Amino acid sequence: MRYSWMPIVIVAAMLAAMLPMAAPTGMCGGRPDAGGLKRFLESQYVGEAGLLRASVTSRPDNTTIYLANDNILAARALEALGSPKARMVLEALSRYNLTWNNKTDILVAHSITGKFYANRTVTLGHVGPYTVKWDGMNPSKPMRDWRLYADLLVYHALNSLLHGDKYTAEEDYIALISMWDGWGFHDNSFNQNESLYDSYKLALAYYLHRALKAAGSSVPRSHEDLAEQWSRLLACLQDEETGGIIARYTAENGRLKPVGDANTETASMTVLAFYSKYPEIIGSKHNTHPILTPRLAVLAATLLSATLIYAALRKRREPM
Repeated sequence: MRYSWMPIVIVAAMLAAMLPMAAPTGMCGGRPDAGGLKRFLESQYVGEAGLLRASVTSRPDNTTIYLANDNILAARALEALGSPKARMVLEALSRYNLTWNNKTDILVAHSITGKFYANRTVTLGHVGPYTVKWDGMNPSKPMRDWRLYADLLVYHALNSLLHGDKYTAEEDYIALISMWDGWGFHDNSFNQNESLYDSYKLALAYYLHRALKAAGSSVPRSHEDLAEQWSRLLACLQDEETGGIIARYTAENGRLKPVGDANTETASMTVLAFYSKYPEIIGSKHNTHPILTPRLAVLAATLLSATLIYAALRKRREPM
């Protein structure tokens, strides 16, 4: 039963990869600029809290500080960029009991369960004009349709790789690519009315692409052109003034159009995808934690059954 949907997904992924993508105006750079990302993240730092605020101008996020996803990821992103503020953020995070959220934690090689639930937000307090919050999940509301969300597919794939399961990670990667429409990921959260794409999903896709390559998977090799598109789109979405990545975008008449504000979460995910060692750290686990793949499990079960049958027959033939 596990393989019944795979041919459909593979064909869909192949068709998605064949969709033409018009080059964004000016082509931008080949990848997001590390210096600009560092400048942006450092500018989001709120001294009195020791943490980064969520956005620049969008309300209420410009006066909101999220421990997760934002600061958990931002601390490691700043560390990857060599910023002294990384240590300050980590020290501030240590003062709170709620940090990990069992979802985006995997982006810093912290194991998650691989089970997903509806979101929940907890308000932890206030620091001056800023509200400190934690974004997590509600265990009483499991998500049955999590495979229809691009970001959750990536988290699941990365967690599988962290535990040595390259096969499942490859399945998730193929399912992810089937959502690609030439401009962005058309998943269950895609804003159909406004045709808005989420920029952070480009970074997540690039992250998984790197991790699978580090695991020695052959699947990403046939999708290098897609990885280049994800990289180029993120470069085009980088705001020249702030250095951050505009969080959402649309495609109008074959032209990329950034929409809204840059935020800490998207910038942090972009840094981790392009400039950290975490994709390689996760991918390398495949070689150190071998697991029983479905095909090997079937073979093992067959051999075990044959052994048991042989033992039973031999016992029956033994003289009483």
